[in-house]
Amino acid sequence: IPRRARVPVLAIALLMAGFASVMTFRGEAAGWWHPAEQSEQRLAGEWLDANTEPGDRIMTRSMIVSFYSERVTVAMPHTGVEGMLTFARHYGVRYVVADQYTVDRLIPELTPLFERDDIPGLRLVQVVASENRVARIFAVDPAPPPSLDDPPLLGFTGDAG
Repeated sequence: IPRRARVPVLAIALLMAGFASVMTFRGEAAGWWHPAEQSEQRLAGEWLDANTEPGDRIMTRSMIVSFYSERVTVAMPHTGVEGMLTFARHYGVRYVVADQYTVDRLIPELTPLFERDDIPGLRLVQVVASENRVARIFAVDPAPPPSLDDPPLLGFTGDAG
């Protein structure tokens, strides 16, 4: 780097590093200087733990929901609502948890889960909110029979098809 360019290049690099640091610690819900905590997902898991049967399977993309619900968890496939419901029924899923992060950033094909309450095959049973974020819990309706198939692990996040 030429001697004359060192100061401007260093200044730009420091500004970029500062901006990256700020954005790292800025959570969507928590605000500046507070890492985002997925507390709506914790609340969804706690609600499932308190309001569903221990043998009920749930579907989510969140390991937080899985942990707090203490239920067998089926990974939510990357597909639209109809494909997700087919997958859920195959694995005997009774409840589906749609959180804003999953719908907004990972699987936008599931946006109808946040826009409508009258989705065929699903019945909205609970909405939990925390720090300006929402998770919606749906019952699969009618409930599918229990499945003996081992579900894909939650760490599996492959595409449908």
